[in-house]
Amino acid sequence: MASIGDLYRTEQTQANYDHHHPTAAAMTDHIIANLVMESLKIRQFGWYITGKNVLAAQKFLSNIHTVAEQQIDSLGQAVLAEGGKPASALAELSEYAMVETHGEDKYLAVQAMFEQLVADLQTQLMFIDRGVKLAQRDEQPLLEHTLLTVQRQLISTRQQLKARLGRWGLAGLVGDEDEDDDHE
Repeated sequence: MASIGDLYRTEQTQANYDHHHPTAAAMTDHIIANLVMESLKIRQFGWYITGKNVLAAQKFLSNIHTVAEQQIDSLGQAVLAEGGKPASALAELSEYAMVETHGEDKYLAVQAMFEQLVADLQTQLMFIDRGVKLAQRDEQPLLEHTLLTVQRQLISTRQQLKARLGRWGLAGLVGDEDEDDDHE
């Protein structure tokens, strides 16, 4: 029987291969990592948010934090069901994440916090688009379905955040500075 160390080394060898030869499971590791970082950021913002409507903002952030945690679990379970091993250690998650958290962000104004979350969601949606295509290619219907569910939820959350910022549709996305100026 293989030792725990041998099992982990085998897993890491496979993960390294998968990240250099993209698979749906490897892309989902990036998505899970981004969601974990986003979850931390949402929690931080909920703790430190200030302003006129702080209770409503905290409740909103608490709700989207709960959804993010459910998305992490759903994606991890889907990867396991498809025969993969989702990233689960902080070192792996930190390495795979594109979403960043910073201690100084706790001092941001509410609008800047929500702007960061919108930008992070846009990044996550880019990874999910790629993950869906890879799940289709790899013939992993459960993972594809789970990714599409998470995608719909993230789009909804992005729209809710943008509404709180007074923007609709695609206004304010990268390369759309002129349209955003019209709404100020």
